Amino acid sequence: MKMKRTESWVMGAASAVLLGASLVSPASAADAPAAPVSFLDSLKFSGWVEGGYTVNPSSNVNFGSLMTAPANKLLLNQAVIGVEKDIDPAAEGFDWGFKIQGMYGTDARIVHTLGIFDRSINDSRQADILEADISLHLPVLTEGGVDLKIGNYPTPLGAEVIAAGGNQFYSHSYIFNFGLPFKHTGGYATIHLNPTVDLYAGADTGTNTSFGHGDNNGNGALLAGIGLNNLLDGELTVLALTHIGPENPNTAAYTAALGHGQGINASHDMRYYNDIVVTFKPNQKWTYTTEMNYVQDDGVHAIAYGVSQYIVYAITDELSFGVRGEVFRDNGNFFVGYPTGNFDLVDFQRGVLDPTLLAATTATTYGEFTAGFNYRPAGLPEPLGLTVRPEVRVDTGINGTKPFNINGSNPTGDSNQVTFGVDAILAF
Repeated sequence: MKMKRTESWVMGAASAVLLGASLVSPASAADAPAAPVSFLDSLKFSGWVEGGYTVNPSSNVNFGSLMTAPANKLLLNQAVIGVEKDIDPAAEGFDWGFKIQGMYGTDARIVHTLGIFDRSINDSRQADILEADISLHLPVLTEGGVDLKIGNYPTPLGAEVIAAGGNQFYSHSYIFNFGLPFKHTGGYATIHLNPTVDLYAGADTGTNTSFGHGDNNGNGALLAGIGLNNLLDGELTVLALTHIGPENPNTAAYTAALGHGQGINASHDMRYYNDIVVTFKPNQKWTYTTEMNYVQDDGVHAIAYGVSQYIVYAITDELSFGVRGEVFRDNGNFFVGYPTGNFDLVDFQRGVLDPTLLAATTATTYGEFTAGFNYRPAGLPEPLGLTVRPEVRVDTGINGTKPFNINGSNPTGDSNQVTFGVDAILAF
């Protein structure tokens, strides 16, 4: 039986299509370039709100803690909103990104950059720029290339960060509060030497400073260090960084208060921040982090050093339990203090406030132990996220000093301080 002419044409066309399809490699189709993502589609808007409360049965003063003070008062720690464009982590060619985050809350009075809203609001809740920088990935020097960060940014030193959701605990360590900078204005490069070794190098205006009147001595500082990644099949990382530069304010009042009869050369007397963070994660359940810190100021002849150990166990995907033990020695009775006024810290850094008013009364070796849960329930509608962090913390003067719980009814203070804190972070 003969086919009709129409049926014959259809069968021939179908055969041609099938033959053409068989000649096209599946890999060739997969290798077709993806449509470029528009700039607006590459932007990410996000933020969070953190509030907390710390109970101190003996005093309203949480000495040794900056962001969880004062005690026995509900705090709006951080309300942050921002926009960013991330760099593609797999980028082999040039790529760029940026981050801008504004912050309002009681934490802002602690982490201010001088010259940026640092005296704009005379209240415990203040405004600040948490981060405003650009990032560049340059395919140069090495196979992994070089990453640059330029602008105003949180310090890369340390195990803990300003952004609340990046930490296991509500309260912060002595090292974070007193042994490290909070932010810098300048830039630094991360050179990916190979998959294991990163080299860091940068320059900035100093610790918590900006430009012009926002730089308390008009001099710059340097950042350098090394990062080790993918050790022990990715279970171990090491980050060792140093930040060096003159940090004392260039004012006569400051020099008179802390010159110790020798004077301070604010342009040349160096402050050295040295910090090493070792993180070991043998499996998905356990994380061990050790931080070692040393800071020295040649102008005021002060030295402080300490070590902290974190152990975190993931009970479930939503709940973890952690402990932090720490010893921190303020050998020069300079670094650890307690600001009471809204502008005390920025005035101290500017050199218009007698710094001895903030310091402890004598050199102290501080001990601190914190234990608490970190709960992040699942099932919230996108893009919301919730974190709740209850904790108990014990501070002590190991060498017998009494810097805690000083008030009108207890002018001599205590050797120990016990606090109970909890905060909640709503991210969006």
